[in-house]
Amino acid sequence: MISKVVRSKAGKTLQVSLSLREDGRIDKVVISGDFMVIPASAIDRLEESLTGAREEDVDVKVREGLEGAYLVGITRNDLISLIRELISSLLPYDRQRS
Repeated sequence: MISKVVRSKAGKTLQVSLSLREDGRIDKVVISGDFMVIPASAIDRLEESLTGAREEDVDVKVREGLEGAYLVGITRNDLISLIRELISSLLPYDRQRS
């Protein structure tokens, strides 16, 4: 599992930890930080939504997983960017190009 912590433009920390399956799909993802999401259960829903997703599906899965949720301190795009960055760092170079 690989992790990265970033600070959002609003000054809040966002940490994403994830691992990939051999086929490049997300095996496990954990999202945490000092931001707020209302309802808090939306983070669990998001992590479930992302499990099994490919890199190209991350945008849709984040938007679906957080549908109806209110985020304070981070944006959906903050999450998308960090998750995609982590996936790219784990994928072999030849898989990134296909």
